Amino acid sequence: MKGYMQNQSRTKRTTSTNIAFSAYLSHDMQNVAKNVIIKCDRTILNDQNAYNPIDGIFTAPVAGVYLFSFSADTYTDAFIKLVVDNANEADIVADPNPKWSLTESMSSIIVLVYMNIFQSAWIEFDQTTGQLISADGQRYTTFSGVLLYEQFHVITFL
Repeated sequence: MKGYMQNQSRTKRTTSTNIAFSAYLSHDMQNVAKNVIIKCDRTILNDQNAYNPIDGIFTAPVAGVYLFSFSADTYTDAFIKLVVDNANEADIVADPNPKWSLTESMSSIIVLVYMNIFQSAWIEFDQTTGQLISADGQRYTTFSGVLLYEQFHVITFL
């Protein structure tokens, strides 16, 4: 029995800070140029105020693994990317069927990203021109994120 109760280490994911945001675009965007940040200007949730609805940028208050999701709705082709400090991390494409008039297309993605403290993340257009559909009543274009864990802590059981 003594050999069984040897020093054992376990790793536990923990976070001491609740960081989460969910935002949406409250208006349509027409003729959006390449590399324009999509400023989801209304927040549903913004714990720790790490997301800025004025510039559309999330700044990590702590280093850790974050889960991001974003979605877009459009009547034209839309290529949108998640950017972390100028590096492309994930992409979506919304591509309506041109055979049908007034056909819209929606696309979304979920991605996990490690961010250092004070790194920034945002979503932006990745094409020459396009549009997005969204409104206060129809929250089709969204951007959300949550801290999953800061780091691994070692807990020793005797």
